[in-house]
Amino acid sequence: MTFLSNYPTDLGAIALLIIAIYLEKLVMTNDRFCCIFFTSTMDLKFPPAQSRATQATMLEL
Repeated sequence: MTFLSNYPTDLGAIALLIIAIYLEKLVMTNDRFCCIFFTSTMDLKFPPAQSRATQATMLEL
């Protein structure tokens, strides 16, 4: 049940990871853009985890 309730966020995380790998291969030569993209990707990765933790605490309550 937990996987089904978190399915949209998990799917988004998987899609984000695929996009990150694809773009990382495209901009391998441009170090500055790689750094900016990596930090923005890390910023995008945290909200799903936080919402997942919030869902877990809501389920416990």
